[in-house]
Amino acid sequence: MFVVAMVSAPLGAAGIQLDATAIPDTMRVARISDDDAGVQLANRKPIPLADREGVHGDKCFAEMTPGRPTLAYLNKGVPYKSLWERTFLKELLHDVGDILICDLPAKSEMILQLLAQSKDDPVGLIVAGFPQQMQLHDLDEILQQSAKKPRVLLHFSDEAGKHDPNWIYPRIMPHDGLVLRQYQFWDKLPAEPRTRIMPLGYNMHLDFDGDSCSAALMNAANGTRHRKYGWAFVGGMHDTPWGNRADMVSELLGKRFSHDDQLDSTEAFVGQAKGAEMFDVYKQAVFAPNLPGAKNNECFRVYESAIAGAIPVIVGDAKEIQRAYSYHGLKGEKPPFLFASTWKEARTKMKRLLRHRKRLEAMHKELPRWYCSWMRGIQNELDKALS
Repeated sequence: MFVVAMVSAPLGAAGIQLDATAIPDTMRVARISDDDAGVQLANRKPIPLADREGVHGDKCFAEMTPGRPTLAYLNKGVPYKSLWERTFLKELLHDVGDILICDLPAKSEMILQLLAQSKDDPVGLIVAGFPQQMQLHDLDEILQQSAKKPRVLLHFSDEAGKHDPNWIYPRIMPHDGLVLRQYQFWDKLPAEPRTRIMPLGYNMHLDFDGDSCSAALMNAANGTRHRKYGWAFVGGMHDTPWGNRADMVSELLGKRFSHDDQLDSTEAFVGQAKGAEMFDVYKQAVFAPNLPGAKNNECFRVYESAIAGAIPVIVGDAKEIQRAYSYHGLKGEKPPFLFASTWKEARTKMKRLLRHRKRLEAMHKELPRWYCSWMRGIQNELDKALS
């Protein structure tokens, strides 16, 4: 059973109509039918590989054929099949068509053979598998031995900004190549190779049938009026570089919240849930405060909640927010999130929007438009780069 440790008055009760019935148990939170708009729950085991996906070592080279692009995950210990981003990656490749995705040991001889055997066909590399992903300076040393460079680099999980893209990407990529990376820490990104920020993606067990854009549109279609929670946070209470999460929740509520409390009221949901249970909570929320994690103010929660139709709430220094989120779109625009300098200010802004229904609905409607424009732009660029 969910224990409701505290029940607060509704956030902006005058402006929002929400079901006051608390969720009595985890099974109710997880209730998702096969035809439920926006998500299906995949098996907890790794999702089975498709044909020509995650092909290992020498089998990869045997399956390479003229005219077909090859994308190689550089394996430093985490198998491709277990990658957190694998479902999201397949969606990014939606427009590419027939492509071979290999799981190669991150060794010099394997990478050089891949580039040599591909001849004139495009090759892309995947750097992922935190905390065991290949370091770009090691990749640089290998690629300096090859006349051919990868056409595409998908750089996942660099959440500490370890590699300056303005120095490393021009070294390992051709000037007309494409780099898609997660997280943004710099005031500018290279124009050659073209470097774009991509979303962090979503839980690999959330199956949107390869189209999270359509899920985002469906989940936002009915607006915010009948959503159960003013806001929701799914996760644990612990210390972060930005402070303790329980203290942040306390500011959002305007009253004390302890680390072992849970909350289920019309004002907010605060508690633990996984996979589709988590996603269903966000589908019932108007806002989704992004309490930061261990290293970064960005996390999967931002995108999972946006796809669910909950407006992400981001708190931080204005310059940091501008730098981190200014590349989240095709034209460098910031996304339609609620930004604030403190959690107390975020609470005030949420209450104000809940009282002004027209402004709230306009912001909510813009959320899937922004997400779909960004995703489809990336899909189109990958198609061009790998065709």
